[in-house]
Amino acid sequence: MKKLTTVFALALLLCLAGGCDFFRTLAGRPTSAQIEAKKARIEQHELRQAAVRDSVKQARLDSVAAARRAVEDSLHALDTLIHIGKYHKASSYVNIPQSRLRSRYALVVGVFSSAPNAEKLALRYQAEGYQAYVLKYYSTLSAVLVCPCNKVAEALEAYRKLRRIPNGPKEVWVLVNE
Repeated sequence: MKKLTTVFALALLLCLAGGCDFFRTLAGRPTSAQIEAKKARIEQHELRQAAVRDSVKQARLDSVAAARRAVEDSLHALDTLIHIGKYHKASSYVNIPQSRLRSRYALVVGVFSSAPNAEKLALRYQAEGYQAYVLKYYSTLSAVLVCPCNKVAEALEAYRKLRRIPNGPKEVWVLVNE
């Protein structure tokens, strides 16, 4: 009988030494393996949330950097045009109503006292693939405007492109709708 009690005590001691999973199972509680699996799922979820937060933060930083670059490019283009003396406001010329200009910026490639000559030049630029139109002001002058655009950087690029044309205009400037 003493041996049986000893064997029973050893068996009970083995169960206790083996962990409390036996008793947890009997009580309907999660075992240590289930607890570890849940911890791993929670850690994975936290890692995914951190990755999402980081990607949103990076996207925000990229957006701010892109906006900053766009502003810097615009300021650079504006400074360049002002420095070379090719930036003129429409309001500085009498009788150019802002409503007659089609965009914020346009390049003036010629001014004529004869409207047919201005029309010919506009047609020539249209044949070369540029958007060109004639703007009449002072009741006798007609300006040929090409490359209407709404960004100063685009206006600077169009200015440079026109200056590279082999038989391009000798004088080009940017007219600003202000």
